[in-house]
Amino acid sequence: MSRRGVRRAGGARKMVTLSRVKNITNEQEWMKILRKAKDSIVLVEFASATSMGSKGMQPYMQTISRTAEYNRIKMYKVDVDLVPDVAVACGVKAIPTYQIWKSGEKIDEMSGALPQRLVTMLKTHNVQEKSKFVYVRLAATVAAAIGGVFALLKYKAEIESKERGEREELLVKRAEEQRKLKAKKNRERIKALDARGEKTAAMIGMDEEDEEDDDDDDDDW
Repeated sequence: MSRRGVRRAGGARKMVTLSRVKNITNEQEWMKILRKAKDSIVLVEFASATSMGSKGMQPYMQTISRTAEYNRIKMYKVDVDLVPDVAVACGVKAIPTYQIWKSGEKIDEMSGALPQRLVTMLKTHNVQEKSKFVYVRLAATVAAAIGGVFALLKYKAEIESKERGEREELLVKRAEEQRKLKAKKNRERIKALDARGEKTAAMIGMDEEDEEDDDDDDDDW
């Protein structure tokens, strides 16, 4: 909402609020407005300087244009005496007429100096637009949350799989170390008995098995 300072006598400055309603001066400008508006709601007032109804609606249009509730609505005015082509193209049959456009199409219309009916029409479409906006934002938030949960679950599964693999690898490594340690102790025991001449037939068999283990160990290293 624009404000312009107007200097009073004595240097004081009075703030004057300007209307958001913009005048359409030709048909090309109107077509450009529709293209740029895309999915936004556009309110167009078709009025005449000689129409008492149009004059009576001006204070209401000024108030509506300054109301924060309707900030998302783009507002324009067509003087049918100055720009009749736009009025004809839009199918205007009475003055004043108020049309709501969206995505290049007229979606609602009313005629006559009926401020309450105009407010009701605006509220209806404004609420629908806000509801759609909230729904889209909510859907995007939910989708992002679901995506985050799936990403977290995937990351968790990858971590658990990696930890499982590391545990299995560690268990295999420990089992191999224990086997080698046991074989080493058996060899040392057999050597000690052999040095005392006490090696038995069973130990000789163990000795042969240990030699085979040594061969296996050599292959591992």
